[in-house]
Amino acid sequence: MDHKKIETTKAVYNAIYSTHKGKLKCFESYSASGGDYLGGNMSVGKMYTGWGFENSDVPILAIESEWEIKGVDWQERMKRYNEKHTYWLCIGIED
Repeated sequence: MDHKKIETTKAVYNAIYSTHKGKLKCFESYSASGGDYLGGNMSVGKMYTGWGFENSDVPILAIESEWEIKGVDWQERMKRYNEKHTYWLCIGIED
């Protein structure tokens, strides 16, 4: 089963996540902390995680963080500039 995402607020995401934290598992994730190789933009770092219940077919929540990467040495590249977060509720859809 596939899912669609509906953007939500940090407060809604945090309320659901904190209420069900011990019951949620990672459904999907993407990490590009040193630059988004797959997205083709090495000046942007990105992390994405979708969370859902153990016996579910789809996640219920997702979060994506993006930030600018500056500099060339690895210590400077690991700093997060202008970090922003996007939060979603996920809803299963039949194919």
